Amino acid sequence: MAGFIGSHTAAALLDRSHAVTGIDSLNAYYDPALKQARLARLSGRDGFRFVQADIADAEALTLAAAGESYDVILHLAAQADVTRAARDFGFKPSTTLEKASRASSNGIAITTSSNVWTGSFDDRP
Repeated sequence: MAGFIGSHTAAALLDRSHAVTGIDSLNAYYDPALKQARLARLSGRDGFRFVQADIADAEALTLAAAGESYDVILHLAAQADVTRAARDFGFKPSTTLEKASRASSNGIAITTSSNVWTGSFDDRP
């Protein structure tokens, strides 16, 4: 949500009168001041709600979605270093998606980064 793509996507959705709930851990992998500045541009806009939480925290996701109903969930979250996320945090995307699917009536749209590619470019299908 506080990243470049997430903040611009949220602004575009808000411009079209959609309600947006953004979830971001605001970790320090990228400059937290930059993330705060992006959130400040969204804060106070009609239909915007921000929850500071780590999507790898199943309990935090459950609390963030409690009492809410979403038409669609747009999953833009990413750990810039996917290997580190799996190794250090035990992050399992399927768990996050399972939790998210329970809060959405129409589905989930997912994006990913090139960091999920683990083979060499010569090995790609």
